[in-house]
Amino acid sequence: MEAPAVRKGFGPTMPELLGRRWRYVWPVAIALVVVAFAGWMIHRHHGHKGKVEVMVGRGAVQFNFIYTSPPLRPVSANEIRAVRAGLFVQSMAVLPLSIPQYKGDVGSILPIVAERVVAQRAPASRYADVHVTDEGRARINFNPGYYVAWEAKLRPSGRTVFARDYMLVPGSSRPEQDDPHPRRGAIVELLSTHAGGVNATADVGQVGALKKPLRSFRFGTERPH
Repeated sequence: MEAPAVRKGFGPTMPELLGRRWRYVWPVAIALVVVAFAGWMIHRHHGHKGKVEVMVGRGAVQFNFIYTSPPLRPVSANEIRAVRAGLFVQSMAVLPLSIPQYKGDVGSILPIVAERVVAQRAPASRYADVHVTDEGRARINFNPGYYVAWEAKLRPSGRTVFARDYMLVPGSSRPEQDDPHPRRGAIVELLSTHAGGVNATADVGQVGALKKPLRSFRFGTERPH
């Protein structure tokens, strides 16, 4: 004779209370677990998005931009960088740009300046096999300029680095009031590896963590309200 499932004096059991509705309990319980797990994953994801920070440059070139930390962190007064497990991932740096005397539109001199900027990369001990993949006019938040996209191998690891150098001069929403022959500006240098989520120079500053800093770049130390 089989022993009763419930000791005498205890009961009724949950299945007896629910009757035919018992068959719906497990699907509902599983659905609740799935929803709870999804909520936990969303919370976990957003909890690691990082904090929005502002970098303000007050040196030879005054500028400001916003970035998310982590993954990006300041490594100097004009550069932010992401490193993972001791390896370089991506960075953005702002350097002063000096333009020689010229005639005509600033767009006519910037390609020549860009040639000089990229040529300085070739003998640098940090890079090997530097070659240009694309170039052309650029505009970041009303600031006109010129960009050169290039890629190279990082020494000594041989890892591929993708880059875009933007040569920018101050501009505004009313170009007729801008300086027609600016002599000072900024070189905005963006570098990224495959670990930064890019697979070509066209991706640099367009996807991933460097997108926000580039798009928010402005001359001057004041952020717009």
